[in-house]
Amino acid sequence: MQTISKRMAATAIAATLIPVSAVAQQGQDASDLQQQIDALRQGQQAIQRTLQEIKQLVSQRPTQPAKRPQGVPPNTTLDLAGKPVKGAVNAQLAVIEFLDYQ
Repeated sequence: MQTISKRMAATAIAATLIPVSAVAQQGQDASDLQQQIDALRQGQQAIQRTLQEIKQLVSQRPTQPAKRPQGVPPNTTLDLAGKPVKGAVNAQLAVIEFLDYQ
């Protein structure tokens, strides 16, 4: 009878210790998760600061005018004195720009 009660007592003690160790493990897991969350928050804040700096730099940058004038450009006279030419010296020339965006 005494042996049975000792076994029951050992089983009861083991049953109470297992949940305690499980709770301790859960506490450690929660602590690890909290550390990971804090690290992610710090990373996110660093990204937001960098983004704000970029936005500020972009807003301070002067806008650049268009490189090519819009519409038909005015007539231009080129001085070709002393340059090799073929054809009439006073012939008109049309410059056509063709772009292939492929």
